[in-house]
Amino acid sequence: MIKVSFSEYQRINRSINMIILVYVFGWLATMGGCFFALRVGLNSSHWEYTAIETTVGIFCNVNVAAPFFIYFFRSTAYRQEFSKLFKIRRKARSVVDDTRSRPNDLCV
Repeated sequence: MIKVSFSEYQRINRSINMIILVYVFGWLATMGGCFFALRVGLNSSHWEYTAIETTVGIFCNVNVAAPFFIYFFRSTAYRQEFSKLFKIRRKARSVVDDTRSRPNDLCV
């Protein structure tokens, strides 16, 4: 059994709650939009029905992509592993050369 600190537990719990919230909202929006598309689609053209369903499909895509972004921005461990997986490297911090500000130190 792995021991986890209470603060780490809270962070994990918040991430999972956020994923559940996004998933439920996305599912409700998708089902509501599909229901609306079916109702409108009975009395309208095929193009209007397709446009409504395509727009509603955005919520499905958000549902699929949301966990990646939630984990990436909420967890340093996941961020490091995703960075390794996709070979994302951060730029190295630059070193400031201040020899120009002290010219007397370099006189020979």
